[in-house]
Amino acid sequence: ALGTVTAGNLSNTAIVYPTGFVIGSHTAINLGYATSSSGSASSPSWVDGVTIAYTPQSGSKILLLIDAWIGTNSMLSYGMHRTTKTPAGGSMVELRCGTTTSYKQWQMSSSGDVWQLENVGGSIWDVHGQDGSTEITYKIQCARQGGSNVHMGRPYDDPTATAGSSAATQISILEIK
Repeated sequence: ALGTVTAGNLSNTAIVYPTGFVIGSHTAINLGYATSSSGSASSPSWVDGVTIAYTPQSGSKILLLIDAWIGTNSMLSYGMHRTTKTPAGGSMVELRCGTTTSYKQWQMSSSGDVWQLENVGGSIWDVHGQDGSTEITYKIQCARQGGSNVHMGRPYDDPTATAGSSAATQISILEIK
């Protein structure tokens, strides 16, 4: 029995962590905003809201915690969001979305309010399958359905207006053994 470890290298490969142990945690925050000003539902122009890169250990799982706001200044403009991962040297994969381009995570709806703002929050499990030496880049992205601009991090086109104040967009990673 080791007792309490107060110093040393806790990332040593000889250490056997119990199942469910949090190996590491990292957070990326965007205090500004991202704007999608072109594209359509059939041909989205995805814009990065926040990005984080991480190299997980072999055999672990990643729990992504997402917190973002999607907004628009039009009752008739809808916004989409997605979370993606791209292993170094690999192809981008959408997480928690269907495999066809017609299925995206729609967030906005016409409610009669000029300044739409809805929360995009939740968690995503990623069984990444990496070997412990490959970095993965995770992103939260937004796109517009058409019509008016869609923003991740604020509801309105004019950031100096009260309705245009920003809300942080963040993605947190918990690596679980």
